[in-house]
Parts: sequence; structure tokens; C-alpha cells
Amino acid sequence: MLDTERLVTQMDDFLVEHAWNAGDVDVLDEVLPSDFIYKAPMGVDLNNLEAFKEQILAMRRAYPDLHVTINERVIDLNNKVIVTQWTFEGTNTGNSEFMGLPTTGKPVVIQGVSLSHIEGDLYADEHVYYDALTALQQLGLLPEMAA
Repeated sequence: MLDTERLVTQMDDFLVEHAWNAGDVDVLDEVLPSDFIYKAPMGVDLNNLEAFKEQILAMRRAYPDLHVTINERVIDLNNKVIVTQWTFEGTNTGNSEFMGLPTTGKPVVIQGVSLSHIEGDLYADEHVYYDALTALQQLGLLPEMAA
């Protein structure tokens, strides 16, 4: 594995293990620029690191047992692009609304993909894609679709 590829892999693991899984968002200052861009379904469009940190903390308040697992990663060093397939698991038992949604007490398992770009030694952005409809159905906020 190339040194750059190893660095990217370590950085990605660092983001997941420390920030998402442990809630230690201050470590993000080491791997993300202050103008980090984060976009995700349901209207999430963040344009700075502090907003991204708050997004993680809000998600952890809504899903205190939140755990993200990296399932697969593809790194394109020529274009400085990382594609990560992941699984999010958590139970919506937090005492705060997240994205305007009520607490349901229900577990969710969501698979998604993130597309990230690297500039220099930092992640410049992350674009997240997942099936929000299925997530809302798992939470009991939308009815299941008929087969």
C-alpha cells in the first residue's frame, strides 16, 4: 500500500472511530479544514467544520449508542477521491429532536456511501448518500411500503 493510501485509510478510520463512534469531535481539527463541506440527505448542507462537529454531536444525542462501521473503501489517488461504504447502527433514544424528528426509541440500521475529496493532507468535503425513506420507516415515522 502506498504511503499516501495508508495515510488516507488511517485518516478515514480516525474520523469514524474518534469522532462518530466516540463523540470526540475536537480531533476533527487535525484532519479537516475550517471550511469543510458536508452534504447529506434530508437537507443537510454544512459549509464549515464547527457546523459539522455540531451535526455529529446532535446525531450522538439522538442515537447515544451510535456506531459506524466501514465496510469497504475505494481510494483513487490520481483524483484524490475516497469512496466509503458504511453501516450506521443506533437506537433513537436520545432526549433531543434530531433534524426536527421526534425521539422514537427504535433502532435503525442504515447502509450508505460517502464520497470524499482530499486537498493536501486534509479532507476537503464529504457527500453522504443513504436511503432516508428506509431510515424514516425503521423509526416508525413513515409507513412501510406494500410489497
